[in-house]
Amino acid sequence: MEITNSINKKKIDILINWVNNNNIFVHSSIGISVRDNNVPKSIILSSKTSELSYILNNTKIPNIISLCIAYMYEKSLGQKSLWYGYLQIIPDKVDIPKFWGHEKNWLKGTEIEYIGGLDISELYKTYQDLIIPFIKKNEKILNQNTFTYDNFLKAISIIRSRAFEIDKFHGLGLVPFADIFNHTITKEHVHFQTFYEVCEYCGSSTHIDHTKHQNYDKLLSNNYIKNTFYNDTCDMVIYNSPNASNEIFNTYGAHGNDILLSRYGFAIPENKWDRISMSKTVEKNYLKQDRLLWWKLNGFKVSYQMGLFQKYFSKEDIKNYIAECNNDHNTKFCTYCQNNQYLFLQDSLFLGFPSIPSLTLIFFITLLSLNSKLFKKFKKSKKNSIILILNIIKLQSFLFYYTGYINKLKHQKYKTLLIMLKINKILLSAINNRLKKYNQISNLEYFISEETKVQVFNILKIIAILIKL
Repeated sequence: MEITNSINKKKIDILINWVNNNNIFVHSSIGISVRDNNVPKSIILSSKTSELSYILNNTKIPNIISLCIAYMYEKSLGQKSLWYGYLQIIPDKVDIPKFWGHEKNWLKGTEIEYIGGLDISELYKTYQDLIIPFIKKNEKILNQNTFTYDNFLKAISIIRSRAFEIDKFHGLGLVPFADIFNHTITKEHVHFQTFYEVCEYCGSSTHIDHTKHQNYDKLLSNNYIKNTFYNDTCDMVIYNSPNASNEIFNTYGAHGNDILLSRYGFAIPENKWDRISMSKTVEKNYLKQDRLLWWKLNGFKVSYQMGLFQKYFSKEDIKNYIAECNNDHNTKFCTYCQNNQYLFLQDSLFLGFPSIPSLTLIFFITLLSLNSKLFKKFKKSKKNSIILILNIIKLQSFLFYYTGYINKLKHQKYKTLLIMLKINKILLSAINNRLKKYNQISNLEYFISEETKVQVFNILKIIAILIKL
């Protein structure tokens, strides 16, 4: 124990010295709106600041993978890396379920499995499709032993759990000292703040227009970039004052334990953001190929335009999935972006507590409920279709929240109510199928209550009465 403590103290001392030597400022007092921690953007670790930036700037691989490459490289440099004082205190990896052995069996049938938290094949494919070609292309410069599959798994677990969205120039980055705060589902004390709208060519917060700069490589090769954002900072701002001697908390977002465990390696008892994923259940039982194809191609974009994600996900989470898939990007990159968007979209199909379907789930089931004629109109006239869908979502939410005032809906059109009747039939069937799955595992019974079934049955009865009016 004494040895462990001495090692930890030594690492902490190295970190503190490094922080002081790199102009990272920690405020001596705590108060509302005080910038408790200021980190110059010149000292964050991103694909733009790494020693490999001259290579990474010319790649078309996703930003998160570029950051993984930069992280692996800087880690391999040891004390020669500019970020050694920071990197030496970061754990080797995050113990997420993807890396577990037989312990995964305990999570079969849970939300972790439903969101892909046990499946490592996606990471293996990413390594084969993106990392290996990058290594081969730059084999004269890079040491292949640095970029092994095992090192990639460690790196991606660190990046996914610690990276912040910095700005238009950096994209994702590791922000030293800002990532020390633990997560809470109650009142967090600090928020991460950064000036996002910077020049995407040089990172300048004064936004000098470099869009007309012809010699982009020359611009990146000198010290101009570091000088332009040296005075720009990433800040941890006090949002709620903590009591004396209490731990200061951040929030990682409105995440259930499925996300927390699969991304950050921990779970919280009685997490109010826990939910029941419905995506696979609905797909399996109501598979309509034309609707599913439209959903895969357009669901993320249209749901984002309608503002359906904002209620459940942070702006940072949503922003990470808005791909910049321009014509210049290669096919593998575009496929990677689209797959990530679709996974995010499917994650948004859930039942929250107490038994409330997400807005995106209502949208998806509405899509399945439209007859062929309505679906054709929906595809042709997006503007009018979005208005129709939004109205249905509002009515559906109204039904769930205000069943006592349901008679107010008696003047709604028959067609809308009929669609809503179909929606609830599909939803009820999906809930029943999920209940069957969960009833096989006794320790997960608390995840969903019989109240859900009763509520949906009552809504069906009310709609049936209204249709007859």
